[in-house]
Amino acid sequence: MTIRPTIPNIDDVFVGAAVRHLTQARNSLQRAVLCFDDAGYEHEPTTRLYSFAAGVVSEFAGRQWRPVPPAVPSYFGEAAAEWRRQARRSY
Repeated sequence: MTIRPTIPNIDDVFVGAAVRHLTQARNSLQRAVLCFDDAGYEHEPTTRLYSFAAGVVSEFAGRQWRPVPPAVPSYFGEAAAEWRRQARRSY
C-alpha cells in the first residue's frame, strides 16, 4: 500500500500564505486599536484598517463581510401608518 500525500496547487499555497499574513495583520491591528482605547485615544484610521482586514479575512473564510440586514416586510409600514392614522398622530 502506497500513501501519496495530497500536494496542493501552488496558487493555493500562495493564497493560503497571504491569508495567514493578513490574519496576523488583523490581529496586530486589533491590538493597536485596543492599546489606543486603553490610552484614551480614538484613532479612526487604525479602526478602519482593522475593519477592512477583518472583512477580507472573513470573505476568505466563506462568511459575508458586511451582512445585509433582512428587508422589513411591507406590512410593517402599512400597520404603522394605520396605527398612526387611528391614533391621530402625524410625523
